Amino acid sequence: MSDSSEERASEAKEAKLVSIPEMPDLLVAAGLKRVGPARIRQLAAEPGFPAPAYERGRLRLWNWAEALQFFSSRVVRQGERTDLKRDQEGTSDEPAGGDGQ
Repeated sequence: MSDSSEERASEAKEAKLVSIPEMPDLLVAAGLKRVGPARIRQLAAEPGFPAPAYERGRLRLWNWAEALQFFSSRVVRQGERTDLKRDQEGTSDEPAGGDGQ
């Protein structure tokens, strides 16, 4: 028999390498929100994104298990205005008007 359970187990343990254009469809298949390739490229430049498992020239491939873990644990703050958040951090707890009367 050529397809033993040991061979299937070793295939499952092998890292699945994916490129950025493949990731959006894989995210949907995994039940996560779709993220476009351009946004994935932006996220790949940030420190928290997993490092590519393989690089040669312009080709970069990521271990899908690591990328899936990143997208699963990522906090999405769609539409949050960070400029307003900075303004609120700089204000004091005193009510408007200053007197307190």
